[in-house]
Amino acid sequence: MLDEQVAAAFDLDLAFASQLDAFRALAAGQAELSPRLFLDGDGTVPTVFAYGARASMQGPACVRVACVGGIENHRRGLPELDAIIVLTDAETGLVRAVLEGVAFTLIRTAAAAAVAAEHLALREARHLALFGSGPQADACAQAISRVRDLASVAVWSPTAAHRAAAAQRIQTAVGVDTRQASSPTDALRTADIVVAVTNSHTPVFPGREVEPGALVISMGSFRPDRCEVDDELLDRTTLVVADHPPVALATAGPVIRWAKRCGDAHIVAIGELISGGPVRRGEEEIVFFNSVGLGVQDAAAAVALLAVIEERSIGLTLESLRSHLEA
Repeated sequence: MLDEQVAAAFDLDLAFASQLDAFRALAAGQAELSPRLFLDGDGTVPTVFAYGARASMQGPACVRVACVGGIENHRRGLPELDAIIVLTDAETGLVRAVLEGVAFTLIRTAAAAAVAAEHLALREARHLALFGSGPQADACAQAISRVRDLASVAVWSPTAAHRAAAAQRIQTAVGVDTRQASSPTDALRTADIVVAVTNSHTPVFPGREVEPGALVISMGSFRPDRCEVDDELLDRTTLVVADHPPVALATAGPVIRWAKRCGDAHIVAIGELISGGPVRRGEEEIVFFNSVGLGVQDAAAAVALLAVIEERSIGLTLESLRSHLEA
């Protein structure tokens, strides 16, 4: 199924529900995750990785093969991330669907950020700071606007033209006053939700400037050598949440650093909080959520999406292609 077909069928409400299901299943011990395979890049050579999962032990398996492109991709007009999602049949094991993964990843990742905002941000949170100016930043703004009544969005990235374009796109899509920040510190001014969606290996904003009570979400720190937040932010953080602590402790730069400083007992799975665990100890507490992206998120999203595809007869699954060829 092509990206444009995925984008047409996979709306944010469906994606949000699928990510709730994924995190709940993982917290309940119902999901199964495979080890990750990484072929690391260095910024000029792409990073390639693969992993698989089931959202339930009796459910279909889902496998992702993805590539984070080199620094030249943006100049070439190519996406920085490309992926293929393969969903098998739960009973036969046959491949049931193959989905292009750019739109799929944008939407499911944004939905995961919205799940975090819904359960971890203050109820009155209304000001969003975005670090990053690509399509994922746009998608996160749209998704978070569905769970909080945003009054403003500030966008920062190092290139003025990129952040200006992102601010215009987000204002049009979300209908909220959106500005390009003049500096990382300016972006943080009054922000009670902070989202970093970059490929940076180094911190992208000063942690000392984050407002008390803010929720900070890092979506780009998915390898030990990537850390979008600094030690000052970690020192001020009293609650660290991960999509899955065992994976985060092995792969997420900020979580690895936090554990060395404070011990991994403080790291909480978001699925536990969704399922009714304690969240904040006070309105001044800074909460940090690190998402590396999990196969169970893909599995839950792909199952939900396939149901819509089949209901609306959108695109062509491998199952329908086989039937067509055999007819």
